[in-house]
Amino acid sequence: MNAAPFVAPPRAGFAAPAPGSASPAVPAPPEVEAQRVPVSVAAIEPLSPAARRAVAVAMIALHAVVLWALLQMRTVREAVGEVAPIVVDFIVPPAPPKREAAPPPPPAPPEPVQAPPPQPAPPEPVQAPPPPKPVVTVKPKPAKPKPAYVAPPPPAPKPAPAVQAEPQP
Repeated sequence: MNAAPFVAPPRAGFAAPAPGSASPAVPAPPEVEAQRVPVSVAAIEPLSPAARRAVAVAMIALHAVVLWALLQMRTVREAVGEVAPIVVDFIVPPAPPKREAAPPPPPAPPEPVQAPPPQPAPPEPVQAPPPPKPVVTVKPKPAKPKPAYVAPPPPAPKPAPAVQAEPQP
C-alpha cells in the first residue's frame, strides 16, 4: 500500500502549548513553522477499520472470558452476591419527603357574567314535497280458501230387503 504523506493543517500560526506553559495557544515562532515534517497516514492510524473492529471484539471477548472464569470461584460468587443488593440500593431513588397537609387553595375569583350569545335567525321553513300521484290498479279477486281436508259423505244406507209376511193359520 502506497500511503500519501499527511501534513497536519496549520492552526492559524499557533503551535501546541509547551509543557508547563499556562497559555493553551502560543504563537509558533517562524523557525518552528518552517521545520514542520510531513507525517504518513500509517504513522497516525496503524490499523485498518476492520482490524480496529477485530481488536475491539477480541477485547470484549477476553473480558467476558475473564469474568466467567472469576465467577467459577465460590468466594467470588459469594462476594458478588453480597455486593449486588448494595448496588441495587444505590440505584433506587430516595423516597420523596412526606409533606404536611397543604393549606387549602384560595377561593377562586368569581367568574364574570357574560351576556348570552345572540340567537341565530331561524332557518327558512323547508317545504314538504308534493304528495305522490295516485297509482291506478285493479283490485284482485279474493281467492277461495281451499279446505285442508274434506271428509267423504257417509255411504247411503242400504234398503232392507222386503220380507213377505206368511199367512197365519
